[in-house]
Amino acid sequence: MDLPAYCSSGRAIWRTRAPLIFFCVVEMYHPDRVMRQFGLRQMIPPVQSTYIQLHKIDLRGKTDKDWSAEHSVYVCMWNERASNIATDESLEEPMDFYNPYMLWYRRITRRFMSPRGAIAEALVSTI
Repeated sequence: MDLPAYCSSGRAIWRTRAPLIFFCVVEMYHPDRVMRQFGLRQMIPPVQSTYIQLHKIDLRGKTDKDWSAEHSVYVCMWNERASNIATDESLEEPMDFYNPYMLWYRRITRRFMSPRGAIAEALVSTI
């Protein structure tokens, strides 16, 4: 069963590298970190800036602030979103265990929710 056409309209924009803006809140969207979700080859994602200054915004006393002016740089980035789409080769088959991305992923990811899960994995991998 396929999704209705309106669910996949504008698919390319799903992979735009742009800020997501909601009044005072600005968060950068980094599709490079989830390329596999789009059926594309996943590379080790580059280190991204967290834009610390955006996380220091204090809303006290700013009820009439013009956030479009305050965040004009990010609004411009959003307006240019169609020119900054993450692309790569299609993922034709599952990634190899020794693929550089998979090696990196296993190194940086918390793979188990409990010590019991880690013990079970260790037992299975030693067989």
